[in-house]
Amino acid sequence: MSANQPKQEATRRLSSRPSRRDLIKAGAASLAVPAAGTLLGGSAQARPQSSFGAPAIMRQASVNLQVTVWVGEPEFQAMQELAARYTESHPGVTVEFINIVDGGPWGRDQLQRMIAGGTPPDLMMMNTGQFEAFGSRDALANLDERIAADQLDLGVYWPAAVEGCKVGGAVHGLPKDISAHLVYLNTDFFADAGVELPSPEWTWDQYREVCKALVGQDKWGTSIEPAAWSWGSFIHTNGGQILSDDRTECRLTMPESTEALQAYFSVLTEDQSAVPPGALPQTPGGRDQWLAGIIGITMAGPWFRPTVVEADAFKWTVVPYPRPAGGEAPLSVLYTDQWAMSATSDNPDEAWELLKFLGGPDGLTAWGEIYGSRSITPVRELALSDAWLGFGGAEHRPDNQAFLDQLERTVPPPTNFANGAEVENLWNEQFELVIVSQQSVEQAAQIACEAITPVIGQQPSGDPP
Repeated sequence: MSANQPKQEATRRLSSRPSRRDLIKAGAASLAVPAAGTLLGGSAQARPQSSFGAPAIMRQASVNLQVTVWVGEPEFQAMQELAARYTESHPGVTVEFINIVDGGPWGRDQLQRMIAGGTPPDLMMMNTGQFEAFGSRDALANLDERIAADQLDLGVYWPAAVEGCKVGGAVHGLPKDISAHLVYLNTDFFADAGVELPSPEWTWDQYREVCKALVGQDKWGTSIEPAAWSWGSFIHTNGGQILSDDRTECRLTMPESTEALQAYFSVLTEDQSAVPPGALPQTPGGRDQWLAGIIGITMAGPWFRPTVVEADAFKWTVVPYPRPAGGEAPLSVLYTDQWAMSATSDNPDEAWELLKFLGGPDGLTAWGEIYGSRSITPVRELALSDAWLGFGGAEHRPDNQAFLDQLERTVPPPTNFANGAEVENLWNEQFELVIVSQQSVEQAAQIACEAITPVIGQQPSGDPP
């Protein structure tokens, strides 16, 4: 599962929006921005200089570029403004964003139908797991030659962002954003409970004790989820692994891995200081519970900050994940969202120019001006800017810096290979049973590895899972 699960939920809320294209029927909504789009006012802040700039393609014939996305309505509308900025300098080009609102997780199923039916979009917004699945099956264009020909400077990005855009060692996309993960604290919740905020060096034992101390009438310390980006930090910080580096072996049964999983799930299974399963059917998600003041601690990426700032419900801050006693600084699982180009686009040159804009400094600067600070912008200079670091006000500048600091201590996501989505479903199923007390952590790890082993041994073929 990607760290951008809230985006998936947002697209489902758009499912009542009727389609305006017979091509994708009820599976998507589309926006087309013609070349006559209005150029919006730019920021006074200097934009990073790079080799991404390219002259506009001047064509007499009109070129329509289709770009699939899977976003909520506000972000979808903001993309129309982004397209207008691009088409102002590219006469003859129309950019049509197609929002897949009812096509499987992150639009994966509908996108596969489009490709299989011979009507692929020119560009695609993708995320970890989905990106590797399509790339390993040759559905995405290898960009290495184009990058070399245009002398693109990939050094403008955080290194991990570039790695997140590779399949088989070759670049198949440009980064849209990246997400490391931290622990969000409701500081008002802590104050009301008379509990001191934990230090950035807190341990697993201290984490458990803090969660216990926060429990009150219809209040809990935290909420437990089966997602790898939640418990993955515990495993990697403890010296364990989820899968081997080459993604050919399940490592959940390593002693270091099961010890870490036990530390993560014990807040619920042993201490009863996390929300019991089914206790809040109207507010089932951990982040919604945190926003509602039901729990004091939740784990999330920088993509959660805008929701928190817009809610303005209480004071808050972030700290790194807890670590084992005597352990090193925590590691975080890092996820990447990408812009990728179809290997069979009818307009590859024009699509490449748009891709360079969307995933390059100019487009990412424009996106920050239009839509604001969401996840970590993959261009280092933009992330270090006052605009990004100052998001949420001066009091949250240290919190924003903490996300950037965590980039020095990250590991690749365990789903970054062709069958990653299928493998993720397998371990989620088992850890969901741990949450409802139907099996132990050790049993879940063993059963998950038994199911995962034959899947990771398969070579990619056919349709993405």
